Amino acid sequence: MTTRLNLGCGPDIRPGWTNIDAHPMHPGITPGNVTRLDIPPGTVDEILASDILEHMPLLEWPRVLAHWVGLLKPGGRITVQCPDMEALSRRVLEAAAMADHVELDECMRRIFGGQNGPGMAHLCGFSGGRLSRALAECGCEVVDVSRHNWNVTVVGVMP
Repeated sequence: MTTRLNLGCGPDIRPGWTNIDAHPMHPGITPGNVTRLDIPPGTVDEILASDILEHMPLLEWPRVLAHWVGLLKPGGRITVQCPDMEALSRRVLEAAAMADHVELDECMRRIFGGQNGPGMAHLCGFSGGRLSRALAECGCEVVDVSRHNWNVTVVGVMP
């Protein structure tokens, strides 16, 4: 049996996955604290952590990421997507230079989170390099780094 976890899923409910969120808003979501999952280590095939790691406190995210990676089987895969702080920082400077307040506000929302509900603030930030180093330090081999729509996505595989 394949075990796939969609952590901090929000409304992104994926069939065939265990969709987990601390604040479930839809049917099909398992309520849970993604920072301390009660799952045996080495038993998960795939983890998707899309737009969740940046919601962790600055001093807590390394432990949380290591916890997630520790759940993976050999050959297991983790995909982490976060706002791309490198791209957003460049865009903030460009928008400020052009006095484009609408774009500047959008950048601030992406950097700091929507802050429109429980857990919706961003408490830390990542670049592709930072996420790649963190996954490698947890024992993953980084197999892909991509950037799109102001986000960075890093994929790691357990050897």
